[in-house]
Amino acid sequence: MKTKPQDFQPFINRMMADPELKNGLESDHLDSERQYQQFKENFLKGKCYLCGENITRCDYAKPCIHWLLRAHKRIKKKNIEEALKTKDLNQIIAFLRWVANSDEKLTQINDFEAYEKRDGLFYQETIKYKNLNWTIWIKEGDLKGHIGKQIDFPHYHLHMTIDGRNFINFSEMHIPLSEYDVFFIYARTGKYPNVGFTVPHGESFSDIFNFIPEEELLDGMVSSDDDINAPFHLQTFVQAKPGKLIKGSEIAKLVKEHNETKVPMAVLLKKLDADTKVLVSPNKLIEPVLRDEPKSGR
Repeated sequence: MKTKPQDFQPFINRMMADPELKNGLESDHLDSERQYQQFKENFLKGKCYLCGENITRCDYAKPCIHWLLRAHKRIKKKNIEEALKTKDLNQIIAFLRWVANSDEKLTQINDFEAYEKRDGLFYQETIKYKNLNWTIWIKEGDLKGHIGKQIDFPHYHLHMTIDGRNFINFSEMHIPLSEYDVFFIYARTGKYPNVGFTVPHGESFSDIFNFIPEEELLDGMVSSDDDINAPFHLQTFVQAKPGKLIKGSEIAKLVKEHNETKVPMAVLLKKLDADTKVLVSPNKLIEPVLRDEPKSGR
């Protein structure tokens, strides 16, 4: 099984050179769009688009990842572990992201840890829906498996809370990763400059920042009177160029235009003959769930 970034490079080289493979990726995108529409239609009716059952139904003979919603109290940890093994990780993430974004766009998904490597952590994302919280956790050693131990296969960990209480702890499950999952994770974490992954209709803030140029993002924004629930927070730094001054009348003119048009000041200030820098950040985002690593004894 391929487990190293370079193992997938020949496939990427072929993909970039072969129009048929590129067309295949476009077909995958269209299929994701179709699946999302099926999800949306069924979820609004309280049904699962994968198995066709009610979200509240638990049929032990048909393990399904909608059990992650634990809409039925009969669903135990072992049932969720069984359901997780029926789908690739990327399918599970897509499902949970769609669920989260059905409640509130962007703010319920935090995968910034996937791009901020620390302490051997390779991939993490936290997804929230109402009173449920899931965290996917993969360390570098998990990608290869723990050689010489029972868990000698590529795997990931799941942490799940309900009403803020732990239901599944990180160390309780070692869910196998498929070869495609390993490729998906490498692509998500930027191992291949020409390849990136997003989940259509399941985008996160980091997807927005990584795949949409800042100018394009700013041009699509309008100011909001609701500072608390506005999705983005903008900070603008303006400095006069050497030997020049910024007139107060120029600023007043831009403020007037801002009030009339709702175009963000961050955009309007670029009209000045000055050096400007804009920082765009999430205004509202769930906190990542951090794993407490076991401490070695003395």
